Amino acid sequence: ANRAWSKDFGVRQSQNAQSEMRASFLSDFDISTYQSGLRNTLGTDGKPLGNKGAWDQVVSTLTDARKGGLLSATDLEQIKNQIIPEGAPGAGKRYGDFYKARFGEIERAVRQQTQTDYNLGQQEKQRQMKEFEDQMLDSFLDPNDADGFSDDQLEQAQETYMRFSGGRRSTRLDNLKKLTVNSETRKDQEKFVEGLISQGMLTEAELNKLDPDIQRKYRSTAQQQQKALQANGNNQVQLDAIKDRIEQKAGYSPMGKKHFTMGLKIAQEQNKFRQKYGAYMASGTMTPEAAANAALNDVLTNFETNHGWQGGVKGFSGVLPETANSSKFAAAARLEQLNEQMKYLQSYALDGAGKDGLFEVQELEQMMKGYGKPGYTIDPRLSYVAQQYGLSPLEVLNRQLKANNMELPPPPPSQEIINKLTPEQQRLLNTTPTVERSQRGMTGVTEFNGALLPSRAQPYASLIQQSAQKHGIDPAVMAGMLETESGWIPAVINGTRLSSAGAKGIAQFMPATAADYGVNPTDPASAIDGMARYMKDLLRMFNGDYRLAVTAYNAGQGNVMRYGGPIPGNAESQGYWPKVLKSAGKYGYGAQTLRDPAVMRPSSPVAGLAPLNLAAMGTTTTPINN
Repeated sequence: ANRAWSKDFGVRQSQNAQSEMRASFLSDFDISTYQSGLRNTLGTDGKPLGNKGAWDQVVSTLTDARKGGLLSATDLEQIKNQIIPEGAPGAGKRYGDFYKARFGEIERAVRQQTQTDYNLGQQEKQRQMKEFEDQMLDSFLDPNDADGFSDDQLEQAQETYMRFSGGRRSTRLDNLKKLTVNSETRKDQEKFVEGLISQGMLTEAELNKLDPDIQRKYRSTAQQQQKALQANGNNQVQLDAIKDRIEQKAGYSPMGKKHFTMGLKIAQEQNKFRQKYGAYMASGTMTPEAAANAALNDVLTNFETNHGWQGGVKGFSGVLPETANSSKFAAAARLEQLNEQMKYLQSYALDGAGKDGLFEVQELEQMMKGYGKPGYTIDPRLSYVAQQYGLSPLEVLNRQLKANNMELPPPPPSQEIINKLTPEQQRLLNTTPTVERSQRGMTGVTEFNGALLPSRAQPYASLIQQSAQKHGIDPAVMAGMLETESGWIPAVINGTRLSSAGAKGIAQFMPATAADYGVNPTDPASAIDGMARYMKDLLRMFNGDYRLAVTAYNAGQGNVMRYGGPIPGNAESQGYWPKVLKSAGKYGYGAQTLRDPAVMRPSSPVAGLAPLNLAAMGTTTTPINN
């Protein structure tokens, strides 16, 4: 037991020393002193770090500092140019030259983080733009607005949106000007929408192309059905399974040659899957996952019976239209031509006419035959092209018809549609940042912002701000403590769920402490203000040291005084400050978090007050708060 205690004590002493050396290094950037000092400290296993372990920590410190903005590229170059002292490996050489691989590792990690932060920033920007656009559209499509809207009002809204988005116009606002249709067309559009609803396939992307009155009426339904599709990952797993089975049946491998009919067959079978999935969802008796798996089973079972594979030379039958003037080989050449157009013209081919477009007028006319009548199916070439662009066949067909000045009839309910958004939209919708996710990378924030709190914590943002300001406490630290204590869980906040020690409410006050401070633990306003008052006293007691004050909030004042910090061997006490620090860092305490993750002495409005008379307070060694 004595050996175990000695080892634990040595590890804790080393961790404290490492934190102090890290803080010193980030001030003077003396890499030699930092590395040699670390070498003789202990790792978490109780063994000396040695040269390799010390360098691992140096690399970790430099990487975190660069990611957090505490170390500039110039600072890093200065460190690399320092000379290795006598007696150390590589003496007389520059650190950057002797440890080239190590510094390269740091720079790669920083580049990767920079790219990640940029991507997250772009996603967040897109989300904010969509929310702002939705708000303006909702105001124009308000069913209680009897006066409707004018073109001037739409243009004013467009100017507002362009200021918000950095000069980008809103396509949806522009569409409101040209989407208003006569009553007959509106009826046709409504039939189309109801047909999609019956198949569980109505999305906002399809709805946004229709008359504003139709949009207003079916917006909530489209959002619900789109959410159901996204809940199962837009059925990508099932679609991939169909593709894999078809390629397996044809004996295709990455080393073999892919027959030209394979892509068409895959698109055809995936369209059947989408149709069956919509029918199962329309029944209202299945979850999205169950409906997708049932539809997959139907399609694969039918494919096994009627797959139409005629061999490596002939390919799949029944996927290409055969007329007197076209053979399968002519169709293969046409498919190759489509691939070339998509490769070199890219998105321009979607809106081009004639040779600059994807399909000739005669082909479009052929595709339109029987359109809207029972038994009509989408041309496999159209499905194939739509799949390559990540659009629905309806979108491709409409854009080609428009480019060739052909009539655009409203699509009928029986229309088979590949309900797949563009890659950009899909990435945006599938990775829409929740409040929690948008907190990633927020350790650069230097002041508290209540908007960063999770949605269920938003009602308490102003209470935290007001109480913190009133009693001179850092609001980000208070938010971090409240999150650590209650997790913003309603059952904890209202007192129906107590801790094992009997703590209660959003601030997890013990009954005795709540009585001392006149706090009602289950009243958030009272509990948050009580936490601020209690923290003010603890900060005075520990000379403005937030680490000790926060630790005392959890472990008790007397215990902190006895051990100089967390209770040894107590996992909760040892881990409490790091947990609070992690939460506080994303709510505005980031700069302090990055500088010193173990011992922090930020400036505090109460730090200059004289320490309290501990003897007069009758401090105890038992934990006050859980």
